[in-house]
Amino acid sequence: MRQDIKKLRLRFVIIVVVIVAIILSCLFTVLYNIIKISINKFFISRYALALILKDMRVRFIVIGLICVALFGLIAFILSKWVVKPVEKNWEEQKQFVNNASHELKTPLTVITTNAEMLQADCSEEDKKKYSKNILTVSRQMRSLVEDLLNLARIEKGESAGFKKVNLSELFTTNLLQFEPVMYELGLTLKEEIASNITVFGSEQRLQQLLTILLDNASKYSKLGIVYVKLQSNGHNAILSVANPSDPLSPQQLTDIFKRFYRTDESHNTKESFGLGLPIAKSICESHNGKIKAEYKDGYINFIVTIPIT
Repeated sequence: MRQDIKKLRLRFVIIVVVIVAIILSCLFTVLYNIIKISINKFFISRYALALILKDMRVRFIVIGLICVALFGLIAFILSKWVVKPVEKNWEEQKQFVNNASHELKTPLTVITTNAEMLQADCSEEDKKKYSKNILTVSRQMRSLVEDLLNLARIEKGESAGFKKVNLSELFTTNLLQFEPVMYELGLTLKEEIASNITVFGSEQRLQQLLTILLDNASKYSKLGIVYVKLQSNGHNAILSVANPSDPLSPQQLTDIFKRFYRTDESHNTKESFGLGLPIAKSICESHNGKIKAEYKDGYINFIVTIPIT
């Protein structure tokens, strides 16, 4: 990849140098002809005219070479800044592939090991146990692959049927489904949904957004109250999902939106691959919105803003 970056920078420098050389060549040619015509009006000898024009060509060549070299140096310096977004994207892509490979490698190892144990001489009880392990891990792998495909579709820009969506009604319906889940986990769900807040977007994606935030709250919330609030400031719909949480640093509040990021190893026991919040972020961005996380007074608060219609 480093070689590709170097080639890209070199191409940028070459393009700049060629463009500058062409522009200077055209400019000097025009100037040369103008000066030549102007000198001819003084009726000087051909010999004197030839000397003047020769000296002029030499000066133009020297000035041109200096300008090309100067612009080439500037282009070389700027090339690092120009290709930086590409380099960052490649690095993120490489990290994404490495993380995905790592996440798939572990369950594949578990499946292989349990399959080998099934082929060995073991009791019926052990066979049931190994079969159950294979089924559980296979479902986890399917969930991971579905999340990866989902993330790719959103980032690719699939609209998923954009239309006018009543967020108030959509979120109210979804919250009813989560109340029993929260109750079983010892959590209380409190909602404050303003009426008739509409946005232009995908009903499916927006429903998924709320589901991700509520699922995240149910998995990682400490005992207490989960607050869900939807309001409008006249320009944007503002969704807030807050739940009791252990303290998180400002850096962690930013990193949790990165793919495969986990704040601690305990997330592994909750069947999390660290893709929920990145998907939520992609959904917000596809709706020209934003999402951020704040921590205050023992609560982590996810705040989503999406333009209203």
